[in-house]
Amino acid sequence: MIPSLADGRMDRVRVHGNEHARWLTVERGPIIVACNVATRAQRVPIGREQSNKVLLTSDPMIELNARGAALPPDSVVVLGPAEL
Repeated sequence: MIPSLADGRMDRVRVHGNEHARWLTVERGPIIVACNVATRAQRVPIGREQSNKVLLTSDPMIELNARGAALPPDSVVVLGPAEL
């Protein structure tokens, strides 16, 4: 279990997005969920170096680097710290 996902505290959730580009990120503790709901591939900014391990993904073609996550169309990735 990841404690930061189980405490129910909404004040610890940060959401970022770009409605025009059609991407969304949700951060809670060390976990980041990044979504690309566009019909084209794009880079979604991920501003947290400690959350650099892919925990779950909808597409094996997702790539991470210092600039963010390269996400195919209609895809999602869940990132967390390497020690999970």
